[in-house]
Amino acid sequence: MKSHVSDLLKLAEHIFKDASAKCTADPLEELDLKNLRSRVEHEGLSFLTITLPALGKDFERSLASGRIEPTYFRSFGKYAKAPAFLRGFFRSSVRY
Repeated sequence: MKSHVSDLLKLAEHIFKDASAKCTADPLEELDLKNLRSRVEHEGLSFLTITLPALGKDFERSLASGRIEPTYFRSFGKYAKAPAFLRGFFRSSVRY
């Protein structure tokens, strides 16, 4: 089971790096990757299969409504209104 988590983490890292190369994310890439690795190390597979998909849903709702609601991103600490996790992406994508 541990190898599955490791394989999925590597996949998530590649997706992250690909997304970073294709958008105008702030230069917080290394910090964001460190946070990704740490969350997977401490929370395991559930971070990749439950928590990240919940982040995606909340992000889509934010884009649809044009703002971030206080009830969004409950599994993440906040930086301003957006989650501190993947802050480089959120700063370039969402108005505070």
